[in-house]
Amino acid sequence: EVFFRNQYLSRADMWQLMKSLEETVVYEGQVLKYLGSAIAEVENIWISGERKESAYVTHPYTKPIFRSRSARYAILIEVSREMLEGWSHGELMYERLIDGLLHELFQRWERDKARHLASVILYGRAAGADGAAKRDSHNHQHGEDFYILLVSEVTSITWADILNKIRRAFNDLTLSRSVCLAAESNILEAIHLTAMDFADDQNDAHLMSTGTSIIAVTAGTGLFNADHTLLKQTTDLLVGNSIGVDIVALSPKPLHPVPLFRYD
Repeated sequence: EVFFRNQYLSRADMWQLMKSLEETVVYEGQVLKYLGSAIAEVENIWISGERKESAYVTHPYTKPIFRSRSARYAILIEVSREMLEGWSHGELMYERLIDGLLHELFQRWERDKARHLASVILYGRAAGADGAAKRDSHNHQHGEDFYILLVSEVTSITWADILNKIRRAFNDLTLSRSVCLAAESNILEAIHLTAMDFADDQNDAHLMSTGTSIIAVTAGTGLFNADHTLLKQTTDLLVGNSIGVDIVALSPKPLHPVPLFRYD
């Protein structure tokens, strides 16, 4: 396992780096140099499931795993009825999100000495008087979607300030409380818009980070109503640009596989 931080490494750079290590011995803690500069460090070496202190690098038996400690993360937080009104173990769902999930995530990054660039976006869908998600009668698409950018590409070491901004946003009286259920939320649209922002990473690379990932948080169980066309477009966009997505559900896991996108 090779870890690196605060720089952009393309797949070609990774290949060239491993090519320079061919038929040499590597050891834990070794600093790897490429083009005269120290760019990475060997942290873990595994042989047949057992951790070793050193190993001999030979192609194709050596499988390098590059891990970036300075990736770009987009944290999408759903504003739904379950998030605002649901509770678990005496805590509201958004309190559990802030003081539990996100607090533990940022602390884990800090322990691993990661310096990820985090963006936090609130997303939601307004509901009508009957509690159902509003729809446009002409094209049968959902309407009244909203997106609120709280922080944009802020280093993860300022995680305390990030959590305070999220807490203030949920306690803000101007935040709409008339929202739909989690299953009717615009999570797919939020993922698609975020992926479009990351799609140009290969052409217009961010030179201080490597890798992009999306964390979408929902207060539901992981079942969503979706448009089939948008689902296919989003899937192609994510796969074509190697963008990872983690959907985190705060509610207990149901008996069926999730996440599950349901469409007509």
